[in-house]
Amino acid sequence: MDGRMQTLYEVHAYHRGNWQIDSIYDDRDLAIYEAHVLERNGRCTAVRVVKESYDPDRNFATAHVVYKSSRSDSGSGFGSVGKRSSSHPVANHPTPPPTPPPPRPMVMRPVRGETAEGEPTRWYVMLALKAGGLLLVGLVVIIALKKLAELI
Repeated sequence: MDGRMQTLYEVHAYHRGNWQIDSIYDDRDLAIYEAHVLERNGRCTAVRVVKESYDPDRNFATAHVVYKSSRSDSGSGFGSVGKRSSSHPVANHPTPPPTPPPPRPMVMRPVRGETAEGEPTRWYVMLALKAGGLLLVGLVVIIALKKLAELI
């Protein structure tokens, strides 16, 4: 494994008594900005941004609320409005940031075993290396047989 921790930021919207994932980003500031936009639109009761970290080497994941809207002050537990999942401090931003961060494309990381379009996996690379090795061995055998035939 490559040993890198994978981190994504999920924007959750509380609507009709349920938290739903609205969008996923790899940039914290952009996720919080989008949470502010959702909050201003009034399409949901509350919003929060959850930082999801995954360590592929240990197969271990953690989730921490890094932002929650000022309207999310009731309820109990991670699944309800207003509580966070850990003892880490929650950045509570009552007003939106003055300027949005520069536009950045959303990066969707492929699920293990899948690849993004146009991106070869290790499996394809290994297959190409094996095929190239077999081709090289075949050429060496052909050249050796020709040299042997000349000697006879």
